[in-house]
Amino acid sequence: MDGEKGRRFNKSQNITMKIINEIGRIRQYLSILILLPVILQAQVNKGIQFETGLNWKQVLEKAKLERKNIFIDCFATWCEPCKYMEKNVFPNDTVGSYMNEQFISVKIQFDSTKEDNEEARKWYSDANSLREKYKITAYPAYLFFTSEGKILHKDVGAKSIDDFISAVANSLKPEKQYYILLDDYQRGIKNYKGLPYLANTAERLGEKDLAYSVACDYIGNYLFSLEEGEFYSKKNIEFMDVYIENSGDMSFDIFYKHSERVNSIMGKKEYAQGIVDRIITKEEIDPIKQLNENAEDLNWKKMYINIKLKYGKSYADRNILKAKESWYFKKEKWAEFINYAIKDIETYGVDTTSFWGDAILNDTAWYIFLHSKNRNQIKQAIKWMQSVTVRNPKSSGNLDTYANLLYKLGNNKEAIQVEEAAEGLSPDAKDIQDVLTKMRKGEPTWIGSN
Repeated sequence: MDGEKGRRFNKSQNITMKIINEIGRIRQYLSILILLPVILQAQVNKGIQFETGLNWKQVLEKAKLERKNIFIDCFATWCEPCKYMEKNVFPNDTVGSYMNEQFISVKIQFDSTKEDNEEARKWYSDANSLREKYKITAYPAYLFFTSEGKILHKDVGAKSIDDFISAVANSLKPEKQYYILLDDYQRGIKNYKGLPYLANTAERLGEKDLAYSVACDYIGNYLFSLEEGEFYSKKNIEFMDVYIENSGDMSFDIFYKHSERVNSIMGKKEYAQGIVDRIITKEEIDPIKQLNENAEDLNWKKMYINIKLKYGKSYADRNILKAKESWYFKKEKWAEFINYAIKDIETYGVDTTSFWGDAILNDTAWYIFLHSKNRNQIKQAIKWMQSVTVRNPKSSGNLDTYANLLYKLGNNKEAIQVEEAAEGLSPDAKDIQDVLTKMRKGEPTWIGSN
């Protein structure tokens, strides 16, 4: 009997365990079924969840209900940066998590095409209103509103994932919200230490007149009230540099009359002179060029005297020389251009610590190769390119210029060696291959009979 009871007990125990295990499996299935919509939603909804089918009133209602701000992506169908954002940034999981938690997001098309669907057409009127009200002239543009529809911030341009998140973060910070700061400023509430950000943001958004006005206010009413030691800083000098428009600006004399101190602070020998040159060109040279753009030549002597009387001989010498160089280049008077370009480089030099300095030497040397038969000029260009290719040995373009100059001077063997090195760096460059073929055949590599 005891054995029988034991068998019955074990059988009962096995049945009970099977029931318990089955209940456990059922609970697991139920849990999965309950969570399945959430899991599927997470898998489907990657990146920013843009609302569709809603009008502006409904967007506001949804934002208020969910207590979120509103993000509008302003795009155009022809805009390549917009397509970049659509493909590479908006679908990103990190961007999506950040945005979906805090914003109701809407995409609004700002152009119109025959292929536009009903969703795009529905927003035409609002798009026109937003374009006019918030001065949207570049795409993509991003607008940020409160849930009540109050504008907070604006940004523009294609961005990396990190830069986009940073731009969105600014829309949530009172000290960075462009339209809030602008509203305070226009109502006379001026936090002068925050005005550089306001001016720079306006400049970046394309509102140049506003940026200049804010910058002049900041410079005139704040910077010029500082003690001398605090005033002369790299940060302040760079800001004044950006917003100098003419010789009448308050900051102009800082660069004209205190150039040595400015150069010392900036660590550049002719930083201040470059800014003064820019204003001289804008006021004394460009208007005359524009007025006489169809003339064969200009009254250089008169311009020189005017600049010399206002700014002195050194400014007149430098600016008239550079003006002649650019004028004759545009007129394609190559002999005159080459003469003045060589004089400019030999007199004032170029900054070969930067890419642009070597680019200037390479470009000028190339025009000497194309348009000069003067052996001394060609030798001078070869001398420049020897230094350029030492500094940039991996540039096939520089080597090509150097080789062509050597070839034109008659140093054929060395020219072919240099051009072969250029080909090695750019084996698919057909222009280099063609030049190398001509050099090996002894044919001219330059145009015409120069």
